[in-house]
Amino acid sequence: MVKVSQGSVLILCLLFFIILSWVGLMRAEDVIVPDGSFSQETVAFPEAITYVDTVKQLEEQVGTSVSTFNVLPDSFERISMGYKKIGEESFLTRQTFIRYPDGKMTFEQGPKFASNEVISSQSTDMTELMVNGQVFHMNIENEKADYVIWEKGANVYAVSTNETFSVQEWEILLSSLQ
Repeated sequence: MVKVSQGSVLILCLLFFIILSWVGLMRAEDVIVPDGSFSQETVAFPEAITYVDTVKQLEEQVGTSVSTFNVLPDSFERISMGYKKIGEESFLTRQTFIRYPDGKMTFEQGPKFASNEVISSQSTDMTELMVNGQVFHMNIENEKADYVIWEKGANVYAVSTNETFSVQEWEILLSSLQ
C-alpha cells in the first residue's frame, strides 16, 4: 500500500482545479469574445445635446427665440434644456420636464426643413385642435393625447409625454406657450 500525505493530495487537487479552471476560461473566451470583435472601426454617435441653465442662454446660443410654457401640468418641473446643431445655422432645442416618479415630457423646437429631427409620434392618425388661432396636430385616443406637433413661422414644434393628458389639459398647456 502506498502512503500519500494529506498535503500532497491537497496540492494535487488544487493543481488539478487550477488547470481545469484555466482550460474552462480559455474555452469561454473563444465563445464570449469571437475572433475579429476588436476591430478598429469607428462608430458615429449622434451629436450630443449641449445643456444650458436658462431660456435666455438657450436663445443666445441658437440665435433665435425659443418657445416655452408658462403653465405646466400638475407637479411637472423643468429639469433640463439644451440644443444641438443640425445645420450650418440651424439648431434643435429640447426642454425636458418631469413629474416624480415616472412622468416625463419633452418639448422640441427646430427648423421646418429638419422636421425629421424632431420627436415623432407612433400614431399616424392625427387630429387637429385649434388653440388661440394656431392649429395643433394630436394623436387623440379616448379623449386623451400624449403627442402634439405644429408648425409656426419657420419652425416645427413637438411635445411628447409618457403620460396622456386630456384635450382640456392640452389646451391649457398650449395656450400658455410663450
